Amino acid sequence: MPDHQTTHLARLAAMRQFGFGPEVMKGIKVCRVCGCTCSAGARSCRECGAVLPRETLFDLYKARHLYCPACDTVVARSAIFCPQCGKRLRTGQAVPFSIKNRLFMKEK
Repeated sequence: MPDHQTTHLARLAAMRQFGFGPEVMKGIKVCRVCGCTCSAGARSCRECGAVLPRETLFDLYKARHLYCPACDTVVARSAIFCPQCGKRLRTGQAVPFSIKNRLFMKEK
């Protein structure tokens, strides 16, 4: 039976193969004018020429969800521990992500 880490790596590889998952989302920006997807390194849209946002698709996703500050896994609001890395989340709350001001949990 494969261990947790092997299963996790296999799941991430499968998501990348089919164009899903956090690593794929970190490599994509979405044009706010025409909706075209562009490389994360691009500064202007290849379709309409508009200036692209600095945020990647992953940043925008995290802005709408709570996440573990240790591994960036999106977690439930009621989570006490991260299901991915096992880090204890302070007072049972994950950390909200803010694109303008990243908030990270401080160790006690």
